[in-house]
Amino acid sequence: MKHTKQEILNALHVIKDTCYESYEVVDGVSSCYKCPFSDCDGHCTFSEQFPLSWDIKDDELWRAFE
Repeated sequence: MKHTKQEILNALHVIKDTCYESYEVVDGVSSCYKCPFSDCDGHCTFSEQFPLSWDIKDDELWRAFE
């Protein structure tokens, strides 16, 4: 395995923390718009794409996925 179990668990915690910190409710509507894991419409890419189809952006800091 290329990554250890601990590295994978740490990455999952980073994703969960990022989700928690980016989540907001505006006028009674929940939004993920500011999350780096959202698409341009504020929808979570985790519920829309399988991880194998993720296009991880290494050169841009403000979005994790294209």
